[in-house]
Amino acid sequence: MIKEVSKAEPNLSIERVCALLEVPVSCFYYKPMINQTNELITNKIIGIHNKNFKCYGKRRMQNELNKQGIKIGVYKTRSLMKSANIYAKTPKKRHHYDVDEVRPDIPNLLNRQFNQPKLNTHWCSDITYIRTAKGWSYLATILDLANKEI
Repeated sequence: MIKEVSKAEPNLSIERVCALLEVPVSCFYYKPMINQTNELITNKIIGIHNKNFKCYGKRRMQNELNKQGIKIGVYKTRSLMKSANIYAKTPKKRHHYDVDEVRPDIPNLLNRQFNQPKLNTHWCSDITYIRTAKGWSYLATILDLANKEI
């Protein structure tokens, strides 16, 4: 309406037209943010969810959306995730077992003497699992106890 009045009366300023209509000038200059549809954001959420092993909750999901340029709050993210039936995986409880018994089939050869004088006489090894996008990878390391090289 303000544009029509200002076109009809070109000698009136925008401020004067807004004052006559009792409307703040900011209403004329207000440009709403681009309204992204919930469906588009939900599709982004589903993509992020599947890409990150289905373990992102509402806060991490909101941070990831903000990094991609979608400004959205935590609670809006939560409601979109809930409507799309997306929930973060909760980690399983890890069981730690204490071994108090001495096993005769596995002798303690080092007897906690980790500082060895000669090279290539005493080695230790370990293996760990690393989750990647293609599945699990295994990292095996071997340590020489004399010079601590891997």
